[in-house]
Amino acid sequence: MITKRKEPRSKGSVSTGSGDALGTAERAVATLLTQIREARRAEAGQDPTKLLQALDSTRQSIASLTGLADAFEKLRPVLTDAAERQFLELDSTLRSECQQRGWRLDGQWPTFYVERALEVQFSERDRTVAVAGTPLDTCSIVAVSSALAPLVAILLPKSFSARTFVLQLASAYEDTRGTRTQVPVFEVYRSLVVRSQRPQFWRDARSSTFTSLTADQFRARLTRAMEEGVIDTADGRVLRLLAPLDPKDALFVYQPAEQRFGYVGRIEFLRRAEASV
Repeated sequence: MITKRKEPRSKGSVSTGSGDALGTAERAVATLLTQIREARRAEAGQDPTKLLQALDSTRQSIASLTGLADAFEKLRPVLTDAAERQFLELDSTLRSECQQRGWRLDGQWPTFYVERALEVQFSERDRTVAVAGTPLDTCSIVAVSSALAPLVAILLPKSFSARTFVLQLASAYEDTRGTRTQVPVFEVYRSLVVRSQRPQFWRDARSSTFTSLTADQFRARLTRAMEEGVIDTADGRVLRLLAPLDPKDALFVYQPAEQRFGYVGRIEFLRRAEASV
């Protein structure tokens, strides 16, 4: 069930009173820094009267900051409860965020897949989240969606053609198969990355000329081809995905025909007559 998204609260406040306390602390620290600079100037000018006045003002400012520590300590349980509530609501807020952005969301707490490619992994023990394998500094829906947006944008090129992708995949498969019919998926992926490079890269292998193809992009493009029903080549070969011998050597891919994710460990292209057997 999709929970209706709440309107975001005003920036600079967590509706816990923290904004007022932080604002007071910010002003007190600014005043303290000004007084320290004045004391430095008095010290440099060898004026003991002004230096004494500056030091007295600085001492008063430090005392006021010490008083703020009590206010912050009182805020701690309030903020702890707010952070816990925010974490517990991440399931529904992530679903709502993806719905509003038009992103497909699969999976269930604590592991989700956005656009059937990008993993969002929450840790209940550590209260952390990782997007596409990268841990985030904060566990909030704003941080998660901000991390996802640029990754979603490059999953598929604007000119993506499922037919062209499957043909490239078949060529990468032929480069690595040797005498085998079934080739480990990551060997084919590696060959596809190599074939994706432009001629100038091989003349001068710089990072600026490297054409990246992340595992998430590979997964998204393979999934899109299967969703479009494009699993064969012009010369009559049909793509087949097979389970791995060991899950650690597999890619977790959405299987449209079964409407679920599954591990793919090997790839093969068979003639249509062979594939129907």
